[in-house]
Amino acid sequence: MDDSILDDFLVDSHEGLDRLDHDMLALERDPDASEPIASAFRSLHTIKGTCSFLGLRRLERVAHAGESLLSALRAGRLRWSREIAAALLAAADTVREILAAIESTRREPEGEDGALLERLAACGAPGPATTTQATPEPRLPAPGTGLPSALRQQHVRVDVRRLDAVMDLVGELVLARNHLLRSLDQSGRAFDAPAHGSGLGAAAQRLDHATTRLQDEIMRTRMQPVSAAWARLPRLVHDVASACGKRVRLETRGDGTELDRALVEALKDPLTHLVRNAIDHGIEDAAARARAGKPEAGVLRLTACEEGGSVRLELADDGAGMSVERIREQAVARGLADTERARRLTDEECLAFVFLPGFSTAASVTSISGRGVGLDAARTAIEAVGGSIAVRTVPGSSTTFHIRIPLTLAILPALTLEQSGETYAIPQANVLELLRCGEAQAPGGQSIERAHGRPVFRLRDELLPVVELGRWLGVDAGTDAARAPRHLLVLSADGRRYGLAVERVGDTEDIVVKPIDARLRERGAFAGATVLGDGRVALILDAHALALRAGLGLALDAAAREPSAPRADAAAGHEPLLLVRARRGVRAAVRLAEVDRVVEFESSAFERLDEHPVVRLGDEVLPVAAFAGDPSLAAPGAFGQPRTWPVLVHAGHGGRVGLVVDEVVDIVDWDGTPTRDAAAGRGPRRIVLDDHVTDLVTLALEAS
Repeated sequence: MDDSILDDFLVDSHEGLDRLDHDMLALERDPDASEPIASAFRSLHTIKGTCSFLGLRRLERVAHAGESLLSALRAGRLRWSREIAAALLAAADTVREILAAIESTRREPEGEDGALLERLAACGAPGPATTTQATPEPRLPAPGTGLPSALRQQHVRVDVRRLDAVMDLVGELVLARNHLLRSLDQSGRAFDAPAHGSGLGAAAQRLDHATTRLQDEIMRTRMQPVSAAWARLPRLVHDVASACGKRVRLETRGDGTELDRALVEALKDPLTHLVRNAIDHGIEDAAARARAGKPEAGVLRLTACEEGGSVRLELADDGAGMSVERIREQAVARGLADTERARRLTDEECLAFVFLPGFSTAASVTSISGRGVGLDAARTAIEAVGGSIAVRTVPGSSTTFHIRIPLTLAILPALTLEQSGETYAIPQANVLELLRCGEAQAPGGQSIERAHGRPVFRLRDELLPVVELGRWLGVDAGTDAARAPRHLLVLSADGRRYGLAVERVGDTEDIVVKPIDARLRERGAFAGATVLGDGRVALILDAHALALRAGLGLALDAAAREPSAPRADAAAGHEPLLLVRARRGVRAAVRLAEVDRVVEFESSAFERLDEHPVVRLGDEVLPVAAFAGDPSLAAPGAFGQPRTWPVLVHAGHGGRVGLVVDEVVDIVDWDGTPTRDAAAGRGPRRIVLDDHVTDLVTLALEAS
């Protein structure tokens, strides 16, 4: 038996017995009053109902007998008497004894209650009316007296509005603490150095420690198990599955994961939409599942866990999955992408379309779903509280929705940063690394480069897309050297990484999140606002929304995309090229526009299918070929040497193909200058890059 559920039951039962004592006293004063009888009935009914759920059979029998007697009184079949009062008080005493034993031993005690049950049944049996002088007056206990509950003394019920008011006051205390510490820091007074003999620094240090502890404790009082967000889902699954003529079972894991009360409430509607969608569109009917070799009953699995300062939820079904090709077709039909663009989209990018308003691949509209509203509503509600949602699918097997939300919306550790004279904050949970960066011409240091007119940063073996905060905010940082990006924050959003280039980076501090107008939140990439320790107001950046608005491909919300700035080098005829080297030492370049992506594979990942080399890329079997006609890679066993192989993925008309190279060297700009080639027409076109002759290769020809 779950200890937390049992503890809640014990506390609630003791409170119910206290109400029962109050009701007995009220009936002594006015035997004809109806409300005390109804209240006493509700108290015993609640205890009995929970006993049945927890398997406490002895307690259930006693509570049921008392409830039956009160039911006859409430219906008017009996009149209140001292015999009835004495019998009910005896039942309440027995219930208290059983509860005390359960609290101490964590199990229901054995006992014989036959005499008590007969006494309660006799009071409820029809017979001559009793008089008030028939028996001595029963002794009624003072409410709340009696066998004291240590567990009950550890719990107190508090009005939620009062708790929210205390939370607001703690937030103001945190702001005042931050202001004091910032003022001391600016005045040069260390914590351990008394100022003018007053010990101001030491007092500030104690205040900081006490405020941090108070903040932590108050935050804990706001936390609730995430299972409260899906308490109504079992009934919903039953009703929707019945309406669809399907059998579906719901399984939950991580029920005890705790989350801020406000976020628990915010999750209820999105989970409802996702469950309805999964049952109606994802899980097949019994006949289709039988043809696919699946059990007749479908399964929905809902899991929750705490991860990196946030809570991750997954809702997975074992249904038919989503058709990515069907989504591509709908995207083209609705004008969200042209045919060429849709063909080049990854599966992940295609799946992001299902969250757009009105987008649906359903063949018909039902009373449950099909209008393209549910997933859009779920995404909107989750992003409104600073969360993110994504979907993965395996055709014919499953669909999984991944949700990530912060633990709390009230107080967050954040990193402050400055751009163009304004201060911003970003939740520390989104920040993975902090790097120095400079201009493209900066000697000896890492710099922000350009690919397809977009800023990128070379981080170890990865090219990170970059958002330049100054440019995104509408301030052309390139025209003012003092405001050029000096720092790069490597951020994580929905499992993807990108860089945020900013002018200056400040300190980390706990910030109190204040709401902002919905229009500002929707049009920008801000999760809220806060007051910093120095009294300035700062907007809180939303890492996920910022990536969406900047068009980094984390999702394809076309309406929210910012138009790309015109490329400064386009007019000059510059073209980005990917510089590579094949095993034979061939130095070659390909147009970056022809490269769908660059993926590295270990030698063991390559397989042979009908004597042709292939490799698995996600759920796709990708045929691979040798780059630049390298004959050594075409031979069997060519990938036997343990190493990592870069593969250029090209999306051709016949599907995607991978071209294996020995090394990816760099991304360079070519000015388009033609080169006279004596061997023209007999091989790849040759150009000069960095004073080296380089083959300019067309991937479409290589893939064929």
